[in-house]
Amino acid sequence: MFIFKPTFFIKKFFAHQSKQSEKLLLLSFLLTFSVIAYYNVNIGPIMSPDTYVYYSKWADSLIKLNFNLFDFYDQNPFVSPTYFYSIPIILIAFTKFFFGPQWQEAFMILNLIFIFFSIITFIKGLRLLGVRDFFISLTIPLMIISADLMTYPRWILTDTFYSFLIILITLIIIKEIAYKKSYFKSLIFLILIIILSRPAFLPIIVTLIIFKISLRFKIYKNPKLTIFLILTFFLIGPILFASIHQFLDLILDDNIRVNHILSRAEKGIVIWDRPSTWTKPPNSFLEFTYFYFLRLTNFFNPYASSFSYIHIILNIILFLIIFLSILI
Repeated sequence: MFIFKPTFFIKKFFAHQSKQSEKLLLLSFLLTFSVIAYYNVNIGPIMSPDTYVYYSKWADSLIKLNFNLFDFYDQNPFVSPTYFYSIPIILIAFTKFFFGPQWQEAFMILNLIFIFFSIITFIKGLRLLGVRDFFISLTIPLMIISADLMTYPRWILTDTFYSFLIILITLIIIKEIAYKKSYFKSLIFLILIIILSRPAFLPIIVTLIIFKISLRFKIYKNPKLTIFLILTFFLIGPILFASIHQFLDLILDDNIRVNHILSRAEKGIVIWDRPSTWTKPPNSFLEFTYFYFLRLTNFFNPYASSFSYIHIILNIILFLIIFLSILI
């Protein structure tokens, strides 16, 4: 009978290295994860408004329907089809079903498990890229200053699970480069899981297509061309999005989901939870272009008026490290 042994799993991932560097990497990994886990567990699970209104309510509905997803989809309509939330609803329903009143603590532990394997997957990717264990050991502790890793694991949300899926996809792309072979079935499987996890899956699929094009034409081997294409996207992208907005407004103006998305843009809502980013409602094509430019740039903005000073400082440090690494 198979017995899961985490220590065996860890040793398998960290094998085939010199003993000293292997021990240093293992120590760095364990200390980093321990700090992240302790900090989040010490504060305890936190419910967000979305958790109360949607996930918890939907999970209760799924349990009452004896986990019959077809009946659940039919009886729980939403602006976005509820099957786009299937995986997180199932996860929360299972924790409620098996752990009862302690389900929030159980889900937080589940989030930490996703963090655990995310870090391992990240390390695996760096190794495939040829990064030495010593330098990985120096990199891993930087995760401790990540405001996201020190915040989201305790929230009863899907961010850690979604991030884990994205890191897995990134690892597969790295393996395609390293081994010069396709992992088409694995990518399709992960894309299906992402589609069933959150309705905001389209940017991930578009990014994946860009990765595949980059691999096919070996664009990644030309850093100058890569930077040029990124800068071009930030200039052309807003024009493209503004054009799509007007096209959808004309063709699918009676679609509830499309209207829900377009209405926020038409009200000048750049980022929903950050009123400081909102702008005046755009009217002309030029104003819509500027609006979508703001959306693109704010996506990477490490600053927000609602953040604490330490949050902003840590975000800026990480942003500079990532930016300089890309340039190098």
